[in-house]
Amino acid sequence: MIVAPPDVRSVARIALVLEVRPTVIDEFPAAPTAAEIFPIYLVADTSGSTVRNDFHAGWLRALPELVYLVEEHGDAGRVCVLTFATDAVVRVPLTAPARLTMLPATVPGGVTSLAAGLRRLADTVAADRAQFEADGITVRAPRVLVLMDGLPTDATPELLLARAALDAVLGTAPPHLAVPAGADDLALAGLRMTVHRIADADPAEVAAGMVGAARSALSDPSGCAVSR
Repeated sequence: MIVAPPDVRSVARIALVLEVRPTVIDEFPAAPTAAEIFPIYLVADTSGSTVRNDFHAGWLRALPELVYLVEEHGDAGRVCVLTFATDAVVRVPLTAPARLTMLPATVPGGVTSLAAGLRRLADTVAADRAQFEADGITVRAPRVLVLMDGLPTDATPELLLARAALDAVLGTAPPHLAVPAGADDLALAGLRMTVHRIADADPAEVAAGMVGAARSALSDPSGCAVSR
């Protein structure tokens, strides 16, 4: 099933494809031409609870626009899409937006294991950096935006271990987190992420909140904070 994306600018070429496999872009990605790479990782919650309050529908609506934001960073911009529920999957490997012709339309299901997402993200960031550095390409500090519909279901020790693994590859750059307005501040503080609140009245409003959080994440490299 092909679903037309909402954006009609340069991402008009991108279609959302209903599939659960990782998306392969233009066969095997060619070697990048930029001397410097700016990697941007979109990490989305696709657990069963995301069917509530239009969170998942908003994610699908926002995805083409999120890719467009990466494209605004020119030849250096690279985007990776990773989703998590009970397990985590890299849906789009780190790729230049211009190479994308399709994006995965994910299916909700499972529990909200942020720990699984952070572990897979840490492994992915480390592998991507090692590959670019082996090719003699400078890699800027990555930006990470996590999109989650509420609090994770992981036990605290497991979540802290996964967060520490991510720290080891991200350094001092904190991830950004977009969550609905009702999520508990104190619980979120333990994640040590820059928090952006998003409204969840309908898919368009959810998508707009996600895109707004992405703009902030890409423009502000400062430390952890909460935006309301």
